[in-house]
Amino acid sequence: AVVVNNYIFDQMPEPDFAPVLAEMRRVLKPGGRLVLVNMTKAGSLLESLAEAVYRIRAEWMGGCRGVLMKPYVERAGFQRVERTIVTQMTFPSEVIRAFRPAV
Repeated sequence: AVVVNNYIFDQMPEPDFAPVLAEMRRVLKPGGRLVLVNMTKAGSLLESLAEAVYRIRAEWMGGCRGVLMKPYVERAGFQRVERTIVTQMTFPSEVIRAFRPAV
């Protein structure tokens, strides 16, 4: 089983992260996989362009801001949490892969 969520956390209020992740964990079978994709914080000067655009006109970024989800996913009780960065047109996204504990 897998739960996939694309570009939602970068638009939702931070206080909602924990309850949403808890629900994702609840619906996954033991050993099930979670995959999240979100805009993320810049890793380079060029990638900082996305953050600058968001600060100037958030609607130009579709309301998306950079988030760092790995700590939230770990706190939600997922295991083997991996984070990969993908940059498209200078805009960085993170791909988070994690698993619900098998037991």
